Amino acid sequence: LSKSPQAIWLALFQPHPWEARNPIMMLSAIEGIFFAWITLNLLLRNNPIKIINTILAHPILILCLVFTFILGLGVAITSNNFGTLVRYRIPFQPFFVSMLYILRYQLQGTKKLW
Repeated sequence: LSKSPQAIWLALFQPHPWEARNPIMMLSAIEGIFFAWITLNLLLRNNPIKIINTILAHPILILCLVFTFILGLGVAITSNNFGTLVRYRIPFQPFFVSMLYILRYQLQGTKKLW
């Protein structure tokens, strides 16, 4: 559990550009920067309490968050290089991006998801 925040960061946003050693890895690094930018943009522009309340009010957001964190934690702890990390990230990445965009939509002031 003590390594969980670092493992989640690794699963969602790495490799970083300075860790890239070939063009394919650089594309993964650009992808990580893009997802980090979207995430940080959402977190910094909104009230953290409002974000938590919105997530807890919508079961689909809870599902996406829990699925992303559990699978991301498992992937980050078990993968030993960036190539496998990028491949293992494929199942939970759509859930993470969907969660970010649904959360952004909900925080803009709309009433209900469905």
